[in-house]
Amino acid sequence: MHRMTIGLMALLAVSAQAGEMGTITVLVTGIESERGTVLIQLANSAADYDRDDDAFRYAQAKATGDRVTFTFENVPYGAYAIKVFHDENDNRKIDIGWRGPTERYGFSNGARGFMGPPSFSDAKVTLSVSRLPLEIDLK
Repeated sequence: MHRMTIGLMALLAVSAQAGEMGTITVLVTGIESERGTVLIQLANSAADYDRDDDAFRYAQAKATGDRVTFTFENVPYGAYAIKVFHDENDNRKIDIGWRGPTERYGFSNGARGFMGPPSFSDAKVTLSVSRLPLEIDLK
């Protein structure tokens, strides 16, 4: 009987966690000009992360100063990856020159890609607490 009670309690705890929600707060630093907009994408799967036109959550803020904070509320516990870039000319895409991106960008988990963005698994962070603070420094 005692084992059954412990097993039931563990099952209830897992079920409660599956429905829990939290807040992800992202401090974006490394903004070098006040031109344009800072765009951020919160993806909840590798497929979602690979698309630029349809993500789990998007946000944007006018570039003012050298940093901006984004807050995503009511986010279900789970794995996420974040892309952010400073769209200085407000054309809604990251501009690429012959040496690579000409606008500053960054990813969660400090991930860096080679000849493209890092993978979802490299940029992945896990929301398993009520508040998850992150910092992404644009490069």
